Amino acid sequence: RHRKTEKELVKSESSREQTDKTKGSKVEDIDMKEKKKKNISLDPVRWFSAMPPAPLKRSQKCFESGVELVVEIANLQSEIRGVQNRIKYVKRLKWKNMKKKTEE
Repeated sequence: RHRKTEKELVKSESSREQTDKTKGSKVEDIDMKEKKKKNISLDPVRWFSAMPPAPLKRSQKCFESGVELVVEIANLQSEIRGVQNRIKYVKRLKWKNMKKKTEE
């Protein structure tokens, strides 16, 4: 059997690392390409054209911000209803306590 010297071992390990690194970068490149494809497919404006017109992009951004505002408003309305219900509950408790005190 032939035993490898330390230099030969170091060379073989470094060459393996280099091949792993090149494979890794190729994999990363493929991943980046897939992510870009997914991003394009997720953006409806890009379904019809690679270079959509600027007014269409602006209108899309306005629509997105409008949807965000609607969600925020709905959340605030829900929170307000919760506070109103809590106020009603506290008023009922207060009324019951006052009624008990007057009966005593």
